[in-house]
Amino acid sequence: MTHKQKLIRALPIHRILIETDSPALAAVRQERNDPSETLKVCQYIAKEKGLDAETVIRITHDNTKNLYKNLNCCA
Repeated sequence: MTHKQKLIRALPIHRILIETDSPALAAVRQERNDPSETLKVCQYIAKEKGLDAETVIRITHDNTKNLYKNLNCCA
């Protein structure tokens, strides 16, 4: 098991946020990163957590809203 897998499995899903460093830090060097890559991250987390991607999207969206609850964003 990789360090990344151990980390994802150890973290409670309600403590995970998903973000992008777009356009930098693409998964493949010399390629441009794109915000749509966050879906791949979501799918990877879902696989490691034994959840479906839609559940991970919903929970991480709620996590983001809770983090920034005093701002009028992420409606």
